Amino acid sequence: MRELNSREKEVCALVVQGLSNQEIGKKLFITEKTVKFHLTNIYEKLELKSRAQLIIKYLASENDNNDFAKLMHSLVTQNEGQ
Repeated sequence: MRELNSREKEVCALVVQGLSNQEIGKKLFITEKTVKFHLTNIYEKLELKSRAQLIIKYLASENDNNDFAKLMHSLVTQNEGQ
């Protein structure tokens, strides 16, 4: 997650809390289109394809000892190749 800028990290944290794009925009005083722009950049930088992958990666990065998050991340990335 180090490759993300501060705004992208804010967006990630709000995604993990379960907020919609519209809710994130309201909370950060930006448009929903801007939220989508940030999410696109996040997905590209972290090589992700979905919100679920983002949440798993975020949880794993926040706590390196979180075995469940690491397991989920490995399962998601394995299933992408099929």
